[in-house]
Amino acid sequence: MNETLEKDFKLVIKEIKDDIKRTQIKTVLQVNSNLINLYFRIGKIMFENSKYGNSFIKNVAIEIKIEIPSIEEFSERNLRNMKLFY
Repeated sequence: MNETLEKDFKLVIKEIKDDIKRTQIKTVLQVNSNLINLYFRIGKIMFENSKYGNSFIKNVAIEIKIEIPSIEEFSERNLRNMKLFY
């Protein structure tokens, strides 16, 4: 490669890498925003169903664990925190 072509190539590669990094950051921010919105919506549901007592949140946590065992964020404690967040 001649020197000019090599400089152009390096600029193209830098542009691609920068775009990848910017996209990664945007993706993380979007995921975090979506999760916060999800926690708020779940908290609203927990709040609106308070009439069923403490067993409601416990039973929701159990049902989520049965349906999606790989997810730990929806424990009884976390569901209570989501309710407080709402």
